[in-house]
Amino acid sequence: MVNKFLGAFISSLFANNCILCDRISARPIDLCQACQDDLPRLKAPLCQLCQLPLAATGSKLCARCLKTIPSFNNLVAGWRYEFPVDELISQFKYQRQLAHGKVLSLLLAKELRRQYHGQSLPDVLTPTPLHWRSLWRRGYNQSDLIAQNLSKTLKLPIQRNLHRRRHTPKQQGLSAKQRAVNLKDAFQTRNPQQIKAKVIALVDDVVTTGATAEAMSSCLLKAGAGAVHIWCLARTPLDD
Repeated sequence: MVNKFLGAFISSLFANNCILCDRISARPIDLCQACQDDLPRLKAPLCQLCQLPLAATGSKLCARCLKTIPSFNNLVAGWRYEFPVDELISQFKYQRQLAHGKVLSLLLAKELRRQYHGQSLPDVLTPTPLHWRSLWRRGYNQSDLIAQNLSKTLKLPIQRNLHRRRHTPKQQGLSAKQRAVNLKDAFQTRNPQQIKAKVIALVDDVVTTGATAEAMSSCLLKAGAGAVHIWCLARTPLDD
């Protein structure tokens, strides 16, 4: 009887509603196990650098990375940018559904621990910066919130030494080449002495063509960073 009462009490402590099916998740996060299992995983084989799908199973790098090696050392994404992850991120980013971002961030932290098992984590986290106009209009930086969640879970410090120096048009609808031109000289570093020789994990919500990740990585490396890793909630599997 005591064990039954204790079990019911413990279950009540974790009576969180799932953000997808709205049923009680009975877990410390607001996502039930069944819905978590249905999230779209990245499907192997994947490029070891950018995590795009590989056309041939014998290759370790995709054609894009073989043609031009990216500035960043690796990329870790939690999921493919498909339903329902795309909807969760959109609601987190534009509709102030901050709980969605927290759930995905906690699960990403678990995936990062798995992928870095036996390896050193980066020294610091750096969120993708928003231009002040976008920050003022939205009220928060979704990448910064992801970084805060990862910082608490992985015990890594945050350095906001990357600054968006000019406002750029939205990347959606642009080709990879247009995105690169759009982001030319869009970022600059602050306090470069804090960056010297550090391994930095750049945090973002979604990586599509990788143009933003490349522009930020290049900026940090020019400022003296030792290496740059990209951490994001989702990866768009194919080029726009």
